[in-house]
Amino acid sequence: MSGKYIVPKVNHIYRNKNGSCYRCVEVTEEYSVFISVVSGWTMRVHGVQLYKNGNITWDYSEGGHFVRV
Repeated sequence: MSGKYIVPKVNHIYRNKNGSCYRCVEVTEEYSVFISVVSGWTMRVHGVQLYKNGNITWDYSEGGHFVRV
């Protein structure tokens, strides 16, 4: 099953294929910023793909760190 590259929507919560949920908090031309709704893990992600089942993945992430949720 292959995904379709998307531009995520700010303030939308997406479920990763690993089951974790992430809120998109920023979108730029180069990356999107996602924050885990449970742990506060925040990162810049590149190449977000949406699958037919509603889950997402991304090509890679960088700059990961925890913030208080």
